[in-house]
Amino acid sequence: MIVPKRRKKKFVFRLAILCMICVGIFLIVSNISKKEIAEGIKESESNTKNKYVTVSTDGIKQNISSKLKESKRFEDLDITELNLTQSDGMTNLKGYITNNTNETQEERKINILLMDDQGNEITRMGAHIKTLKAGETTLLNASVTFDYTNAYDVVFQRQ
Repeated sequence: MIVPKRRKKKFVFRLAILCMICVGIFLIVSNISKKEIAEGIKESESNTKNKYVTVSTDGIKQNISSKLKESKRFEDLDITELNLTQSDGMTNLKGYITNNTNETQEERKINILLMDDQGNEITRMGAHIKTLKAGETTLLNASVTFDYTNAYDVVFQRQ
């Protein structure tokens, strides 16, 4: 059977259009899959980096590490209720410092080291502890720029 040239051209044209559509669909699906894989990797990395962080609806990051929240003993002072948050580009550490001795504790400057779960220092910030009479409690409030809420623990050192 002989196919007229006109019909043959239409057939080749339709076949070419069909091939282009198939290639287009393949590229779209392939690109979507790559994006999903990349997003999954980013989310996994983010969860690993921020495994000690939750984010509230207003965007404030809150550290949830149980190790960081444990009461600490620094020299003769008890440091409790530690709370590490980040908002507006500032990481803030707050807590309470109590002198549970029978003597007045003189003022001092300290370094606060934020540590990762491998025991490595992430960053440090300075703070000043005022003179505390026996039994007195004061507020600890220290800040540093950037986001360091992914800390696992905190260590206190005298400057």
